Amino acid sequence: MFKQIYTVLFLLVRLTAAIDISDSHFAEYPDIKQLAGVHQVDKTEETPPSTKKLSWYVNIYDPSSKDSKNDLDVPECSKDSQVCGLTQITLPDRDPLVTEVFAFSNKLNPQFEDNSSSITVKLQGANWGALSLDTEIEFICGTEDTKDNLKLVSFDYSTAKFTFESKYACKSSQQPPKDGKEKSPKSDDSNSWGFFTWLFILLVIMMATYIIAQAWINTNRMGSSHEFLNELIESIIETLSKLPEFLREIGSKLFSSGNRGGYSAV
Repeated sequence: MFKQIYTVLFLLVRLTAAIDISDSHFAEYPDIKQLAGVHQVDKTEETPPSTKKLSWYVNIYDPSSKDSKNDLDVPECSKDSQVCGLTQITLPDRDPLVTEVFAFSNKLNPQFEDNSSSITVKLQGANWGALSLDTEIEFICGTEDTKDNLKLVSFDYSTAKFTFESKYACKSSQQPPKDGKEKSPKSDDSNSWGFFTWLFILLVIMMATYIIAQAWINTNRMGSSHEFLNELIESIIETLSKLPEFLREIGSKLFSSGNRGGYSAV
């Protein structure tokens, strides 16, 4: 009885579809041909006393490769199917029983959605009994360390959504980084040293103001520009002579404060 039901279902869903990477929409993805072949993703669910397993097969076809096959060599799936899903129910001490078969017809025209870092292939309107099925496969540009990963995002008996992340799914202008991480932009040294630069400028202005003010006060009663110039030079020399000692005092306070920690005697 189950065999007869399965035969009828199999004949009803003997549909085909093609994910042909020679399509012009893949022209900007020169390495995607490396993904040619059959890729499988499984999802298992415990349904006591049985186990339900949903398996999807995606066949990526490259007509320029002799090793690439347009036929899908998976039992229970029609040979011409490029996207095929199987539901298997397993009971204890019994062989798995295929209860659902999902496939897509080659009469469906694929639609493409090209984004900045991915391209999505959509097939819409596949008949499954009284229902209509859609599928979406998003090819995502991965990093150099990313392993080819076909993932079933969701399936609600209306739309089967997949993501396929791979380093081969990148545009020619968007190659993945070799270290497997996005390279961070180089820091701007001008921003890093901006605070110290302004601090230095502020100290210079304060020092110049101090020297000029000191020279002005000392020569205020003389009223001679010559005397003021001499006093200004002397003030500059005196301030510069005291500068090393001043810097040493600041450095000793800064570095000595970092060595105050440690164990105290009890």
